Amino acid sequence: MKGETKHVTQNVIAMVLFSLKSFRQPDKKRKKGTEKQAREDLKKALTDLDAHNHISLNTPLIKEEGAAVQIAEAILFDVYGVEKIEAQRPYEIHHLDHFWVLKGSQPEGVQDTCFLIILDDRDCEIVRLTHE
Repeated sequence: MKGETKHVTQNVIAMVLFSLKSFRQPDKKRKKGTEKQAREDLKKALTDLDAHNHISLNTPLIKEEGAAVQIAEAILFDVYGVEKIEAQRPYEIHHLDHFWVLKGSQPEGVQDTCFLIILDDRDCEIVRLTHE
């Protein structure tokens, strides 16, 4: 039994290490940009309205509910904490007129506040973020 447990533990550790390695960026030697170049890119993006930009008022960037939840949770976890937000699952999720409206829920009888986040599906803009 101990041998089986040790073997399972080793497999789990190997899977975790493999998955961590697969999610990080490659270690290949790449030319790194400078802060100066980043500032130039930012300035151009904010001032040159004719420059190529994939964002369109007609084409949503957030097409799937799962993507909306991932984006919302990344923000909500940082602002309110993972525990507080996960306690509000399952979320109320609606896709209305190019907007994702996500709201937390509480068990019946619990009088606690819930988050509300509204994301524009075309440009990922946070239209509203609150905990009411």
